[in-house]
Amino acid sequence: MKAVNIGITNGTAKDKFSPDLLITREQAATMLTRAYKAAYWEGWHLNIDSTYTAHKLDYEGVPPFADDADISAFAKPSVYFMVKHNIISGVGNNMFAPNTANIPANAAVNYGLATREAAIKIVVASYENLK
Repeated sequence: MKAVNIGITNGTAKDKFSPDLLITREQAATMLTRAYKAAYWEGWHLNIDSTYTAHKLDYEGVPPFADDADISAFAKPSVYFMVKHNIISGVGNNMFAPNTANIPANAAVNYGLATREAAIKIVVASYENLK
């Protein structure tokens, strides 16, 4: 509920959170970017994210990943913002592995999903690089 209240996530449906689902790498980048916005951007909230103009994410100069077309439009600014600030990186071969949706076989090998270890690394990097 705290994450919903501060605008980090809005769940998987209007009235559903699905706490036991694994999250994709692009979802992790998006939620962490929202946490950054909630902490540092006065007046920002998820409900007004699309119209908020007081600040803008800086991800200029980050070259696109080879699988950029697979990164969801809603997640691209967050993915590249996190990459620029060394919070999250690609998985090798200029690939980001944003999600599992495009190739069913990917889901079987957890391609595009964040592990608990990765989540801890991302949180520590967020604290160190965005404070």
